[in-house]
Amino acid sequence: SAMPAATAAATWELRRDHMVLPAARIVTSEGAQGSGFVIANNENGTFVLTNHHVIKDSIQQDDRWDPVDKSSKKVERTLPVNVEIFRYDERGRHMQTTVTSAEVVAYQQYGNKWDFEGDLALLRLRSPVEGIPSASIIGKDEYMDEVRVLDEVIMVGCPEGSPMPLPTTGHIASLTEERAGVGLLLSHVFGNPGSSGSAVYRFSPDRSTYEVVAVHSMADNRGSLTDVGRGSFLRLAVPTPTLHDFLAKHGFAHLAEGRTTDSEEGTGEHPSTKGEIDGNDTQDSSDGDDDDGDDDDGEIDGND
Repeated sequence: SAMPAATAAATWELRRDHMVLPAARIVTSEGAQGSGFVIANNENGTFVLTNHHVIKDSIQQDDRWDPVDKSSKKVERTLPVNVEIFRYDERGRHMQTTVTSAEVVAYQQYGNKWDFEGDLALLRLRSPVEGIPSASIIGKDEYMDEVRVLDEVIMVGCPEGSPMPLPTTGHIASLTEERAGVGLLLSHVFGNPGSSGSAVYRFSPDRSTYEVVAVHSMADNRGSLTDVGRGSFLRLAVPTPTLHDFLAKHGFAHLAEGRTTDSEEGTGEHPSTKGEIDGNDTQDSSDGDDDDGDDDDGEIDGND
């Protein structure tokens, strides 16, 4: 029984606006690639969420001499990151890719198995992108009350080698995974290197909305197709309660308050994102050898 044309069009428009249009590809100046999604798009700017490990080569620590204290201090600076946004025609065919520069405004450490903090980073586009809807993030209480194992999910990311986002579908496999005490959601959904930072969506019948329930972070070795690890059916993702905590901690809680059009957005009296990056003060954990994927906790989806 084929779907009537009008219903098919309406279904596509809902999926396009809720999941496909917010998808972004992230490319750093060092060539690292990953995925992300638009979390807010209003008069305060366009904000995109991704993984910390995708953009970590853009966060650099420099030693600077402080003449007053007569000591050397670590000063953080960030390099701009390129973000690609995609547009489609009314039937869902990819029509255009827009590339824009972004700055890292907040992050929490990917770290290693001892200091994993959630692998999240927030980017702000240097110039806002018109007409791209933001993804809807499920609330903390709704996540706890509603999300269950075997719920169907859709992951929309930008695997390496694909000129545009590729949605893949599957289900939630476990809600009780963890890494260094941070709870993670395990989904059975196929992804490749480059999928890191993808939004994992679940449809809410109550709210008639596809909502982000997690941000995909790494492949799980139990789902590898081969020993080489170039694709996996099991993926570990940072659940939205951790995402809400991350945004609140850095003064961006308002970004996740639901899908809004430009006219409904607040007054703009939010904390300024100019100036120092809102990172972590740990200086010694970013020594570059912590994500080689040798531990049992899951293989990071970078392009090593």
